[in-house]
Amino acid sequence: AAQRFGAHPEQEAEIRDLLGQTYLKLSMWPEARTQLGLAIDLWRRSAGPDDPRALRTQISQVRNLLNAALTNEAEPLINDLLPRLDRVFGPDAPETLEAQRSVAIIHMLRGRVDQAEALLRRLRAHPALADKEMSQITILGGLLAVYTQRFSTDDSGRRDQYLAEAEPLALEWVARTTRRLGPRSTTTLQATTKWAEIVCGRGRYAEAAAACRTVLENGSAERLGECHSARTGAMYTLAECLTRMGEEQEPADLLLRVIQCA
Repeated sequence: AAQRFGAHPEQEAEIRDLLGQTYLKLSMWPEARTQLGLAIDLWRRSAGPDDPRALRTQISQVRNLLNAALTNEAEPLINDLLPRLDRVFGPDAPETLEAQRSVAIIHMLRGRVDQAEALLRRLRAHPALADKEMSQITILGGLLAVYTQRFSTDDSGRRDQYLAEAEPLALEWVARTTRRLGPRSTTTLQATTKWAEIVCGRGRYAEAAAACRTVLENGSAERLGECHSARTGAMYTLAECLTRMGEEQEPADLLLRVIQCA
C-alpha cells in the first residue's frame, strides 16, 4: 500500500482502513490497531482531524482497543472523540450512537455497571436504532455482559433476580443473531452459550446442557478452533450443569479441555 499509493495518501488510507477492518473481524487486535492507526494518521494529514472518514476509523479503533482489553487507551480516545462526532455528525447519527455504546462498555469494564446499563438501555430504545438489527444485537451483548458482572453477587436472592431479568434478553439475543447472522455464526454461538449459562444458573440443567452441546457439536471446532471463547464457555457451562446432574467423568474431561486451552 505504501509503495503503490505513497503519492495518494487518501487512497492509501482507504486501503489501510480496509485492512484494519478485516483484521478487526478476524479478532487480530494488534494488526488491526496498526492499520487503523495508519489510516487515521493519513486522513488527518491529508484532510484534517475532523474528516468524517478519520472519525469513523477512530470509532473502529476504540472498539478494537476494547476488544484487546486496553481500556486505559480507549477511554481518553473516546472522550476526545465524542464532542467531535457530535459536532460533525450530530447527536443522533449512527456514528455518535456507536461511540456512546463504547462509552457504556468502558463504564462496565471500570465497574460502573449502573451507568453502563442505563446508557445501553437508552441506546436500545433510541428511535434511530430501534429497527437496526445489528445495533440491537451489539447492545444486547453489552447488556448481558453487564448482567454477567452482577451474577457474581453473594446475595442469592439478588442473583436469582438478575438471572430472571437476563434470560429474556439472552433469548432475544439468540433469536436476533440466528435470524440476522445464521445459526452457525460466532455471535449466535456466543449468545447460545450465554443463554445456557443463565438457564443453568436458574437450575434448568438439562436445557442448558443441550444448548451447550449444540455449540460444541455443530462443527464449531473446525470453523473456529477448539479453544475459541464460545466453545470454552460452552464447555465450562456444560461441565457445571452435568456436575449438578450428578455426573463426574464428563465434567472432569471438559474442565481439563478448558484448562488446556487457557
